[in-house]
Amino acid sequence: PVFNTMNPDLHPNTDSDKAAPVRQRLSPGERIPQLLEAALFEFSAHGFQKTRVDDIAARAGLSKGGFYAYFSSKDEVFEALLREHLSRLSPDLVTLADGAKDTRDLARRLIERLCVRASDQTALAVLQLLLADGRRLPVMVDAWAARVMEQIEGDLVQLLQRCVELGLCRRSVLCRKPWLIIAPVIYAMTVQLVPGAQKRIDIDVVKNDLLELLLELREPRD
Repeated sequence: PVFNTMNPDLHPNTDSDKAAPVRQRLSPGERIPQLLEAALFEFSAHGFQKTRVDDIAARAGLSKGGFYAYFSSKDEVFEALLREHLSRLSPDLVTLADGAKDTRDLARRLIERLCVRASDQTALAVLQLLLADGRRLPVMVDAWAARVMEQIEGDLVQLLQRCVELGLCRRSVLCRKPWLIIAPVIYAMTVQLVPGAQKRIDIDVVKNDLLELLLELREPRD
């Protein structure tokens, strides 16, 4: 695994000492998201290997038997958790050129869209799980690569081609290698996965640096 220790600061939307919810009857549509949230907390806090079904069930306000009414194993809830969050990760980029006033306006809009999840604790926790325990589900890792990275790169190629046509930017290496635009965002997210590293990353600084990089697109070549 990339990380041997889960970052304790990435527990999403709850405190470690928060009491488990009172058990109550809920529909599957309500219960399953609750179980996924509980699983994300436990996996993030303790890692996949050390997390028990009992821990997930208790945090969701269920008995162990109640957990098995929805999932057959810890692996199945892990897969469901990743699948649920992978579907939310790819932003819509192709239409950003429409209505952009100038290169700076376009760059700011693109940066905001790319960075929307860079400081989201839930997104960071899911990425950490994918890196630390994704080897258990290689199909999910492939899905992440195809659905997130490849999709974003493809969208950026289309966006930049449109911007060249509109005169908002010139052709450059970024048009051919759009991963260079994504790299600062991925770097900012990855650094935050290391325990104790959050204070070294200021997402506003990352945004300003990326803006300066993208504005190079409007300058003529020497």
